[in-house]
Amino acid sequence: MTSQGENAIRMPGRYVLAWILLVLLGVAGAEWWLRASVQPIKVGLLHSRSGAMAISESSMIDAEILAIEQINAAGGLMGRPVEYIVADGKSDWPTFAREAERLIRDEKVAVIFGCWTSASRKTVLPVIESNDHLLIYPMAYEGLEYSQHVICTGAAPNQQITPSISWAIRNLGAKRFYLVGSDYIWPHCVNEISKDILKSVGADLAGESYLLFGTDDVKDVVADIVKTAPDVIISTVVGDTNRYFYAELGKAGIRSDKIPVISFAIAEDELRALLKNVPAEDLVGHYSAWNYFQTIDSPANKAYLEALRARYGPDKVANDVMTASYNSVKLWAQAVVEAESTDVDDVVNAIGRQSLAAPEGIVTVDSWTNHTWRPVYIAKARSDALFDIVWSSGDSIRPVPFPITRSKRDWEELLRDLYAAWGNSWANPGDREVPPIKSKRPWVVGELETPPALMIPDAAKPASNPPTRKPESPVPPAPKPPDNPAAKSTSPSTPPVAPVKDPEESPARPDPKEPVIDETHVSRIDRRNVRR
Repeated sequence: MTSQGENAIRMPGRYVLAWILLVLLGVAGAEWWLRASVQPIKVGLLHSRSGAMAISESSMIDAEILAIEQINAAGGLMGRPVEYIVADGKSDWPTFAREAERLIRDEKVAVIFGCWTSASRKTVLPVIESNDHLLIYPMAYEGLEYSQHVICTGAAPNQQITPSISWAIRNLGAKRFYLVGSDYIWPHCVNEISKDILKSVGADLAGESYLLFGTDDVKDVVADIVKTAPDVIISTVVGDTNRYFYAELGKAGIRSDKIPVISFAIAEDELRALLKNVPAEDLVGHYSAWNYFQTIDSPANKAYLEALRARYGPDKVANDVMTASYNSVKLWAQAVVEAESTDVDDVVNAIGRQSLAAPEGIVTVDSWTNHTWRPVYIAKARSDALFDIVWSSGDSIRPVPFPITRSKRDWEELLRDLYAAWGNSWANPGDREVPPIKSKRPWVVGELETPPALMIPDAAKPASNPPTRKPESPVPPAPKPPDNPAAKSTSPSTPPVAPVKDPEESPARPDPKEPVIDETHVSRIDRRNVRR
């Protein structure tokens, strides 16, 4: 056979071999791509598993894990499972910051759900912002903050403080209020807001005291309460200190039928723990104000409680921060599905359009403030560690992070003064006496120096990168919740108010002649176009 004939025979064999190699490479590539595409989406759960705040934060981890497991059982997100990494903040603010950095840099998480105290959140915030990351914060707090990197799913001031004082005046006949809290940023700011509200309705401040974080030395504060004899105590005491505080109140003869406490920090988990160490008669009958209580009678809450008990046992107790943590994961997951991405910018753009038929009612992310519309409840403590609801807002209430009792500039000045007084910390370190912080422009009803726009911070944090274009239209003067079919049966509304009209009912609007253009908020439409 000629060499030409031999080549004709060999050539097809070479083509076959080449095709086989291409097929093998294609299979290997497809296998690699498939493995890469189903890599888990990592999320961080940053809470205190030890220290004074473990009593409150452990349940938040449980709820977040439940939500993640439900998401995975339904197929994950974009075909990928969600993997959680739990980090212990140890009830220590610097530890929270270090763990947040580790979760972002080393673990490569897509989002962090975390913190309880405002001191921990404010310590973590610079880490989140400097890494252009995302924190979802599920705790009721003092407000006075806006960040495009933080979604707040707990109560804003008008979703807890304002309704509670208003209710106490109308239903308990309260005229004199005593404010007591742990000595860090949240209680101080809550009490400043409370004092403004008391002034607006003509009620009196009987006294104001603070307890060092985690202390058991409460006798002097209780003695002052006995001396001043208020009608109601507003408490922002947190963590283990409540055990000593309520016990000492009982020893002093102060029980709910004489001087009731309205707590912004005691929920079902804390009440159950307290009942193990404090006589029931010292706790039963006192009040708490939250956006969720386990005794809410609704199909969504019943399904939620069944899932909790199936996962953690029949004795598992639910509470507000736990439920807000659960909602946080679900809202974030909805945003990921809509955006088809876990990128922070994509998720933030999408999360402002999310609503959830949550255990407490309709919860909607307000894209103007990065807070959530939620209903409000006030309830009375029972001996079985549950609460009887005595008042409900009914519908969800719009969040107002910056109360208009002062300008945003005044609130920020208050924060700076407290931070400086504590030696550049967000909590009293315990080695100094902090003088009372007074506003240089105290609020008087009807005499606001410059009424601020409630829903649009007048000096929002600028984007981390220069904008590539300017928005062409001004920010609308008042927000509306997203049109969600699930929310139509319980459309959000404004909260009931105290005897005089609450100024938060009528938010100040920008002067139509001088339109306010806030790029941070306008860019909610497409944040990437502004930030890149």
